[in-house]
Amino acid sequence: VAVAEWSMAPALEPGDWLIVDPRVRDWPPPGAVVLLREPGSGELVVKRVVARAPATVATEFGPMPLDEGEAWVEGDAPASHDSRHYGPVPRDRLVARVVIRYWPPRRAGRVGGAR
Repeated sequence: VAVAEWSMAPALEPGDWLIVDPRVRDWPPPGAVVLLREPGSGELVVKRVVARAPATVATEFGPMPLDEGEAWVEGDAPASHDSRHYGPVPRDRLVARVVIRYWPPRRAGRVGGAR
């Protein structure tokens, strides 16, 4: 998977190439980086899992409880279009877990963990 936008900077940048694991069946733990189909557009995007059900996320509009199978995802960049715009993401939008960045060589390595 090629990264095309800045929503995950500085962890991921345009031009990074990623290896993903499509065998994931449920949201990985908070801190993990995932590939998902964005609600509304269906576009493939890379985001970080911030919380997964059962949990409640603090938002600018107040607490947001997550229902079973939902996760709250955000980009690392402050201007990222993510759950702060479209809300919790259902499990059926999860495509894969990002495992390794293999290109460019100077940035190669595992992806994930806390922001």
